[in-house]
Amino acid sequence: MEWIDELTAIGNSEARAAIIALLFGDDPRPRHQSEIAKETGLSLRPVQRELERLVAAGLVVRGKADGLTLRRTERVDAYMRPYWADPSCPIYPELRAIAAKTRGAAAAIRAALPEHARLAWITSAYAVGRAGPDAPIEVAVIGHPKQLIARALERLGAAALHRRLKPIVMYQDEWVARLDKREITVRRLRAWPKLWVRGDAFALRDMERGERETKDLVKRVIASGEDLTDEWDDDWDPDEPTLRALSG
Repeated sequence: MEWIDELTAIGNSEARAAIIALLFGDDPRPRHQSEIAKETGLSLRPVQRELERLVAAGLVVRGKADGLTLRRTERVDAYMRPYWADPSCPIYPELRAIAAKTRGAAAAIRAALPEHARLAWITSAYAVGRAGPDAPIEVAVIGHPKQLIARALERLGAAALHRRLKPIVMYQDEWVARLDKREITVRRLRAWPKLWVRGDAFALRDMERGERETKDLVKRVIASGEDLTDEWDDDWDPDEPTLRALSG
């Protein structure tokens, strides 16, 4: 079975998915049909067909060259009309998020992150689809080593994302320690809306709980004075059971 991404599956059309990803993506400026065809690589006819459906569904606005919306009864050259995602659409934030996760910034960041990055999310205005054209993409990452993660995001660069990237990278214990100290930056990252790149809210809570339990255990062991050092047996041979079975 041929693989398709989530946006194509939801829209049941690659052409529709490509247009949604473009109009609800990182550069939401109005575009004419010819621009949409050029940027998506589609021919003009499927672009026209899918735009009609998206306008009828209330997801996309069809306007005049001066940006004023048109009434359906007005007869104007459709080829010259600009189209853009409708911010007043009830599912505008969700479509922005789907476009970002499958083909936009979140997808690019996810692909660039090394496996050591346990949790990652985009925050601030971009996460809810309200970022201005010059606003950076603020991404929080929890994992190790920080230098490797930071370099991976630097290599991704603004050219691939069409926006400046603002990464904040922390170790797991560092995140929890700063959170417990109620530092403003960490509290903001914890409380603000998130567009998850890797992991989810449940994984974040599990990680925080695990780090606190480990810290409490270490404190108890130190306070008890118990020696947990394993004694090494020089005569122990890990291969002895196997060798005994083979010889028998």
